[in-house]
Amino acid sequence: MISSLQTNSNVLFSQNALSNASRGLSESFARLSSGLRINTAADDAAGLQLSNRITAKIDGFAVATRNVNDGAAMLRTAEGALQEITNSIQRVRELSIQAANGVYSREDRQSLQEEASQLLKEVDRINETTRFGDTKLFDNGSGYLFDVSERNILQGLRKSYLQESTIILGDQLGLFGGGELLTVDLEHVDGQNGTLAFVEYQNVPGDPAKELRLVVDMDDFGNGFDNGLTGDNLIRLDETILHEMTHGVMAVNMDLSTKSTWFVEGSAEVVRGADTRLANDIENIPGGLSAIRDELLNNWQGNTGQPSTDLEVAAVYSGGYVVMRYIHERTNGTGIETMMQSLKEGATLDEAIAETGRWASEAGLFTELGAGNTFNDVVNDEMNIYNEDNGALGGFDADGGDVRQNTMRGLGTGSSSGSEGFLERFIENDDDFDGTDYDVTNFHDPQFSYVRLESYQTEINGAGGRTVSFQAGADAFQLIEATLGTFSTENLGLDEVDLVDNAQFAIIAADDALRVVDKQRSLFGAVINRFESTLNSMAISRENLSDSRSRQRDTDFAFETAELVKKQIQVQASTSMLGQANQQWQSVLSLLG
Repeated sequence: MISSLQTNSNVLFSQNALSNASRGLSESFARLSSGLRINTAADDAAGLQLSNRITAKIDGFAVATRNVNDGAAMLRTAEGALQEITNSIQRVRELSIQAANGVYSREDRQSLQEEASQLLKEVDRINETTRFGDTKLFDNGSGYLFDVSERNILQGLRKSYLQESTIILGDQLGLFGGGELLTVDLEHVDGQNGTLAFVEYQNVPGDPAKELRLVVDMDDFGNGFDNGLTGDNLIRLDETILHEMTHGVMAVNMDLSTKSTWFVEGSAEVVRGADTRLANDIENIPGGLSAIRDELLNNWQGNTGQPSTDLEVAAVYSGGYVVMRYIHERTNGTGIETMMQSLKEGATLDEAIAETGRWASEAGLFTELGAGNTFNDVVNDEMNIYNEDNGALGGFDADGGDVRQNTMRGLGTGSSSGSEGFLERFIENDDDFDGTDYDVTNFHDPQFSYVRLESYQTEINGAGGRTVSFQAGADAFQLIEATLGTFSTENLGLDEVDLVDNAQFAIIAADDALRVVDKQRSLFGAVINRFESTLNSMAISRENLSDSRSRQRDTDFAFETAELVKKQIQVQASTSMLGQANQQWQSVLSLLG
């Protein structure tokens, strides 16, 4: 019964209920038709923000997946190019091994060099032209990726020079090492064309040296030297090593500090062959051969000092060489070895000379050489210093052997154990520009690090080239980086490969170049495998994030369908009740009638 004409509470309540039910029905329609629980911020403001952040991640992973696939394709392109570079270097190595065989003439080796040169040009072409789309992959970096001169010197010592020099010294002097320590030290000594190398040792009075240091001047054999370590420079290096190893082997067998300088240097020169040096000194020293003779015979008998002027150097080295050749000739090839064995047993130089049976002492030897024009006649009439043979013991001029321009001919055994007579090592961390930071006084200083020469491998200083960053995540700076490298023949140390005159070192150069390329290919493979892991990780993350977003934003159809039915019933009921509430106004009229 209506109690007030101004307000119909039933109508108002029914209207409100109908409005709420209609609004709920609209929301259910929207969620069911869109499939989303959150269609506007009003539905769930916090949930909308969270779902949008998740959506950004999901979309970012989708793009990052394409990025990673593109990156993998780029690296596979680069790795494919390196496969062809590997093939070319492998063929160069095969040609180098073939050229190292003694059955081939120089002309034959030149033909092999021509093929190798074309293969190396192909390496440069691949390095220059390999692209992914319009992006050039490999840089044309300048310089080597490792110290080529250090490599050549140490690998030469390791595989050839030390072995061959000790074999030669055993054959010609009858002297051998006894397992002494020999440290190889590469230093910048005095610029180009000065001291090439030297040996120093711990000098215990009355006792042979037991620890030696072989210093090689990188100013003369390093990367900055004219034409690098090839051709004549390479010959000069192995002649220098033989000269210095003569000092080393003598030093561990006798006390060199008490021996005349002409004998020490002359012994080393007669082992390596010094015809060219003698000829140059005769031509360039004022007074020529006679001046050399006078300086030697007048000033260096019994003298253990070090020469300083050009004339003194010529007298000690070239003059000492002439004296040793004279001893060899006048004793039918037996005198030098006889002297060395006597000195090894502790004899003085005078006593060792007397053991030859021809001279009573150094003075007697010098007197005979100084008589009349004997010294000059020996050089002019008996030593053919201008023919192709270098005059070394065992060669054509000295002993009727084969004609040799170079005594060291790369005929070491090729093993990595160095010589049989020494325990060799290389000092790694000294200052190559400071010759005083490491010497015989601190052979065992723990601040220095050493590597056994037989274990030496050329240190590769990275692959060079530029670094590429791949965006491999949904957020900023989620990067995977890869260095593409640089693989020109210069970078790989192949630009001076010489199969004609230096096939053995061409093999070593090819081996190191393959190490560089293989290292970079392994890095590419590692990154590509990482890409695969990254793709799997991103796929799992997308799956989990999509599930999380679904829980936040997607419609629960079972729940929402029930809500729809509920709201529909509420709308229908509210509509019916509103109609009945409106009918209640008719009862007012009955009160007036």
